[in-house]
Formats: sequence, structure tokens, C-alpha cells
Amino acid sequence: MLPDTEEKVIDEVQEEETQVQEETPETPDKPADETPAEEFDEILYNKQLVRVPKSQRKDLLQKGYNYDKVKAQRDQLDAALKHAAQLAGYADTDSYLTALEQDRLKTAAEEKGMPVEVYTKLQQMESELSQSRSERLLNQQREALLDKPHFKEHEAEIVAIGKQIGDLDAAYAYYLKENYAKLTEEVRKQAVEDFKRQASKGGVQNSDDAPAATGDIPLTAAERAHAERQVARGYFKSVQEWARWHKANG
Repeated sequence: MLPDTEEKVIDEVQEEETQVQEETPETPDKPADETPAEEFDEILYNKQLVRVPKSQRKDLLQKGYNYDKVKAQRDQLDAALKHAAQLAGYADTDSYLTALEQDRLKTAAEEKGMPVEVYTKLQQMESELSQSRSERLLNQQREALLDKPHFKEHEAEIVAIGKQIGDLDAAYAYYLKENYAKLTEEVRKQAVEDFKRQASKGGVQNSDDAPAATGDIPLTAAERAHAERQVARGYFKSVQEWARWHKANG
């Protein structure tokens, strides 16, 4: 049995702990599904304040760092070119570059044993001839592609790529590959429209054939997906054409 003094001390300690627990407010638990609100930074862009999610801060900082690095390299090259122009006695870099080109033409003409004016004219003619050949090749490729799937609908984009790389066939293949998902969706929508037109004319007897979207030739989901891939790759003009080929060749 404890002495009275020790019992009194223990009672006082327990009473203080009870008071502390009663005075401490309970913190309500946050709902498990509560999503913290997105925070934004405000930056000045084109003289306007733009709000940018803080989650993108790292990517933007990396891009800014890369831009500063590239700009610094370009500034160094510009400074070196300006210094070279000044040493050569030219007031600006444009005049200096023009003089360098004239010197190049003069040296090349001397190596060919002809006046610089004649050599320059020949260079211009060769350039025009090369451009003419390139345009003629692109035109020939365009004529051959007119009947290919998706070419007419996206001719402007494909031709623009073809002019950049000098090969319209390669541009067409590249465009199909890069836009496969979009082109496949276009094929699906066109197939559905064809089915609706067929149905409106009484050519479809069973409305359950509609998901196949291949007119009067029903396809399974796997066959339809395969057909769309074949169309996107340029092997067939439409899903209906593939369906007819598949039916004939089994």
C-alpha cells in the first residue's frame, strides 16, 4: 500500500492528463476521396499574366533553361561573325556574307576556267533545272496517288510534307502512319454513313448489322478492325471493298 503522499501525487497527475485530453480539440478526418486543388504560378508572357499549373513548373523550367542555353550559343556566333566582319572592314554582317559568297563564286569559276558571270548563270540554270525536276516528280507522284485512300481528303497536308522532303510517296506513307487513329475513325464514320444510306434504300434487312458498318456484308468485330487497318494502310479504298474481297477469297 502506497503512502498517502504518493497516492495524492498520482491522483494529481492523472487529473491533469484527463484535463489535457478534454481540452485538446479533435481534428476531423479528411474525406478519403478529397483531391487537393491545383495550385498555379503567375508568369508574364507577351506582356500578359498567364496562370500556369505548378505541376508543370519543372517542365517549363527545363524548357527555359534549354532556351537560354541555345540563345547564348547563338549570341556567341553572332558576336563572332560581327567581329570577323569588322576585321575584314565591313560595316555589317550582311555585306560581309555577300562578299564571302562572291569570293566563293569567283574561286569556283577560276577552277572551272570560265568567267564568274558565266559560272553564276550556269549555277542558276542548274538550280532551276533541279527545281523543275523535283516539281515534275512530285506532280507524277501526285497523279499516281489520286486514287489512293485518304489522299484527296488530306492532299494539302501530304503535299506540304512532300515538298519539304522531295518525295510525295514517302510523305503519303508518313502521313498514314502518323494519323492512323484519325484516319481509322474517318473510315468508321464513312462506313456508318454508307450503311445508313443503304438502309434508307431498303438494302439492309437486319438492323443488327449496323455495328459492322459494311453494307450488306456483316463482319465480326475482329474482321472489321482488321479491315479498318488495311484501309488505313492504303491496301483498300474502304471497309466495304475489303469485305467484298474477303467474301470472294474467303
